[in-house]
Amino acid sequence: MGHAHMVPMEGEPAVAFLREFREGLVHVHLADNFGNQDDHLVPGDDTIAWDEVAKELEEQGLPGYGALELNTGCARESARRARTFLETL
Repeated sequence: MGHAHMVPMEGEPAVAFLREFREGLVHVHLADNFGNQDDHLVPGDDTIAWDEVAKELEEQGLPGYGALELNTGCARESARRARTFLETL
C-alpha cells in the first residue's frame, strides 16, 4: 500500500488506488510511508489511513494475501509491531 500512497489521487490515495485497480489484484504489500518516498515502515507508523484501507479490502473481498515490506532495522520486532497493529483493524 506504500506505493499506492505516493500516487496523486483524489481522497485517500491507497483507497483510491484499490478502487481503480481492483481487477486482477491478488495481493498487497503492507508498508507505511509519509506519501513522498517509499520508506517501507511498519503499518501504522506514518500517514496511510489503514482503517480505510482495511474497510475497502473487506468490502471488495480482496486480496487473499498480504506481504510485509519493511526496512526498519530489527525484522522480528518490526514484524511483531506490524502484526499487533494490523490485528486492531
